[in-house]
Amino acid sequence: MQCNQQDEYIFQEAMAMTKRISSILFLCCLILLFSPLAASSIKSKAETSLRSFFGASATLKRSTFQIPPSIKTSIEKTVRQRFFRNEVYFWKIELQDGSRAFAILDNVYGKAMPITFLVAFDKQGTVLHSTIVKYREAIGGMVRAAKWQHQFVGRNAESGFAIGKDIDAISGATISTHAVAKGIKKLSLLFQSIKAADTE
Repeated sequence: MQCNQQDEYIFQEAMAMTKRISSILFLCCLILLFSPLAASSIKSKAETSLRSFFGASATLKRSTFQIPPSIKTSIEKTVRQRFFRNEVYFWKIELQDGSRAFAILDNVYGKAMPITFLVAFDKQGTVLHSTIVKYREAIGGMVRAAKWQHQFVGRNAESGFAIGKDIDAISGATISTHAVAKGIKKLSLLFQSIKAADTE
């Protein structure tokens, strides 16, 4: 009996230590994520991805969009996922043929770490391209696959984004697939507000 109690105590202590380590790692990740150097690197990777998709001749103009509280709350309730921050990075993209596209960079929470992703839209709000800019989890990285990401192309704010119904599930990446799908749905809804605020 005493041995079982001691084993239980050791197990509980180990679990508590694991939680503390996870919290420290997550905090370190957030510090790195929001550091000027990390932010610059992520924005640079996002722009590299946009130029790869739209072509080197595309003109990119980056800005920050502050999400209005009422819009933020409404979208979060609809999608059932919180925004990572109260603002997102936003690009206006001028193409060589004179047409315009847009892109939004955001983060969602994976199992333990943030997942940074980028979504490009046409002027009607239809997804043209999506990609994972930075994946920090130890597992579930299959969401980075181009084939899986391509399922979002052609979708908009009115489309379905449900995993297992509209978007393929991935074995071993349940949390990541749901998080990213909801994140792209959020940005599809947010796009309309960003476009309405764009006076140029």
